[in-house]
Amino acid sequence: MKAKRTLHRLGWVVFLLVLLFSSLVWMARAQKPEGTAEPPLPPSVPPALRLKIEPALLKQLVEDGSRLPIIVEVRGQANLSAALTEPDPTRRRQAVIAALQSTAQSSQAGVLATLAEREAVGGATHIRSFWIFNGLAAEADLDTVLALAARPEVRIVRRDREIRLADRPRASPGSLPDGQSVEWNIAQIRADLAWNALNVDGTGVVVANIDTGVDLLHPALLTRYRGYDPHGLHIHTCNWFDATGGGATYPVDGHGHGTHTMGTILGGGGIGVAPGATWIAVRAFDNQGVGQESWLHAAMQWVVDPGPGCTPPDVVSNSWGNSWGGTDVFRADVQAMRAAGIFAPFAAGNDGPDSGTVDAPASYPEAFAVGAVDSEDVIASFSSRGPSTWFGGNLTKPEVSAPGVNVRSSLPGGAYGESSGTSMATPHVAGLAALMLQADPTLTVDQIESVIESTALPLGSPVPNNTYGWGRIDAYAAVAAVAQAGTVTGTVTRAADGAPIAGATLTADPSTPDPSVATLTGADGTYTLALTPDRYTLTASAFGYASDSRVIQVVTDTTLTENFALTTLPTGTLTGRVTSSGQPVADALIAVTDTPVTTTTDAAGVYTATLPGGSYTVTVTHPGYRVGVAPAVPITAGQTTVRDFDLVTAPTILLVDSGDWYYDSQIDYYQSSLDELRYPYDLWTVKDPATDVPAAADLLPYDVVFWSSPQDSPGYLDATNAMTTYLEAGGSLFLSGQDVAYYDDYYPFISAPYFRNYLKARYVRDDTQVFE
Repeated sequence: MKAKRTLHRLGWVVFLLVLLFSSLVWMARAQKPEGTAEPPLPPSVPPALRLKIEPALLKQLVEDGSRLPIIVEVRGQANLSAALTEPDPTRRRQAVIAALQSTAQSSQAGVLATLAEREAVGGATHIRSFWIFNGLAAEADLDTVLALAARPEVRIVRRDREIRLADRPRASPGSLPDGQSVEWNIAQIRADLAWNALNVDGTGVVVANIDTGVDLLHPALLTRYRGYDPHGLHIHTCNWFDATGGGATYPVDGHGHGTHTMGTILGGGGIGVAPGATWIAVRAFDNQGVGQESWLHAAMQWVVDPGPGCTPPDVVSNSWGNSWGGTDVFRADVQAMRAAGIFAPFAAGNDGPDSGTVDAPASYPEAFAVGAVDSEDVIASFSSRGPSTWFGGNLTKPEVSAPGVNVRSSLPGGAYGESSGTSMATPHVAGLAALMLQADPTLTVDQIESVIESTALPLGSPVPNNTYGWGRIDAYAAVAAVAQAGTVTGTVTRAADGAPIAGATLTADPSTPDPSVATLTGADGTYTLALTPDRYTLTASAFGYASDSRVIQVVTDTTLTENFALTTLPTGTLTGRVTSSGQPVADALIAVTDTPVTTTTDAAGVYTATLPGGSYTVTVTHPGYRVGVAPAVPITAGQTTVRDFDLVTAPTILLVDSGDWYYDSQIDYYQSSLDELRYPYDLWTVKDPATDVPAAADLLPYDVVFWSSPQDSPGYLDATNAMTTYLEAGGSLFLSGQDVAYYDDYYPFISAPYFRNYLKARYVRDDTQVFE
């Protein structure tokens, strides 16, 4: 009976809901103005057509009813096998282009006719045909897309998708180096050694980049533009292309990314790998760093064929990619550039550290992917890792790595600045290829890649691996492998007993005005120098030994062995006592500047060191004392020099660099200030926030902690308890950062517990005053 009543009540509820819904519908229709049409129903699209239209595109076309940017892929690929048998590089490229154009012309005729018909009635516009991947781009409405999908030769119609650059360079103070030095990244890959030892700087080689454009007038780049004219009548035909449709008739860059990458390729003044090379450029990303797929197709097509009478580049640098997964939308373009003999490295992407994160096109089997390392040859946390999704996920990527953390290069307006990313690493590889092609213009793409891989500094295990690839590139080794050079090798030993001398310097001074070349011996005392054929004065030198020189003749493709046995120099003795307020200081470190000599004090504060005759600067360091310095200490062979130190007490100091793990370290400001004031300190670097954050036990031994947090805070790293414990124990804290403080309605107040409870801390924020 109870169940029957429940069903009865449920029936009344359903009846009332139906009645209410019907009333709402009647009221809505009654209020609609007469003559208002019902919204159109979505068109019925046959399954055969639906399966040839990207679902997201179809949905957007139905909802918007307007024209949208589209890509039309046409069936049929060119057969390049005959073209690739042509031995002459120029004729091979022409044959590749002809085969691609012929296929596109024959297979796209019907599609172009359909688009022309639709254009006449306003259904399509901005129609562009491509041969580099056999497809078209346009802006089209729904009816046009349905008409295209109905054509049997159309494989798919999809959106013309956007691609965004992940990094934007930031300006930094300073100008060009002084002409004698180079940026750290150039020295790290030994490009400057390739210039000096092998007389190779990229002269005669043309490099392009596909990027946000290039600032033509930048002083590090202007004279290296292929269209440069000293009278200002620069030639931009064949040398510049704006694929964005922005209409720039000469090289410009409203973003900065492209100017930065070009500077690393060949910029002057120590910022570029191949400063003798010339450049041309394609703008395929706008001032916001956004590009469209169709722009990039147009860019790569122009690189292969810049126009009638135009010579294409030898190398094109690609500091871009997309994270659409295993997409192959650019694979035909990459294959075409490779077939045309153009070396095209691609940025691996900034989606690390997880595996399988390499972006396309870098993930393609035909692409040469580049990862990023820092100044210590440690992989950047952001650098995308392999394997590639191609070949069932068994394709190792990247191929190599290069410097990509805080790389300094050119920026629009004559400025310079730093940026991090695999976008910054890739131009190093492009510049290296330019050096190699000057040394041997006959190199093929396969040969360039093979030499770069085989001469890279091996990193990680096994080699190659999905973190570093074959390792970090070595420009000197790669160029030496292909240049017409000779080799000098040998061992430097101690004359008295034949023991190897590690770290000895070998300097080769050519008979020409070219710069001298130097290298160091390894732990076993051996060295190797690749040099251009010439007569050299070869000198072996090491601290504490008499130098030895001889004249040698370097011959092409010949190895010359030159061993040196160096005689030790007569020495004197330096001794003294280190005290503080008359009390001995044990275990103080005594260092002799610009020498490998160090020693420590004993329990009585006494030290002794042996040095060749000369004048030296001696420093004494011990935690809790200011650094003692004695300049111009004279040492005479066979005699003893006494130099005592009385140290002034100082707090023990720890510097915590919390900016390193996200590549925004600002610790140099603190180091330079403390060095100037001669305060010793220990440095704690947070490279991995999961493992490297200091605990309370790490902080407690120090009187003062300077904690540098450019974009974070100790609380961000879950170090609040460590900081509170340290302050409770009487420690003093100086904290700089961004995300620690806030203001309430009445007075400045610190949000972090260690500040609320212990106001002995001192906090500095970029845009506020100091609170105490």
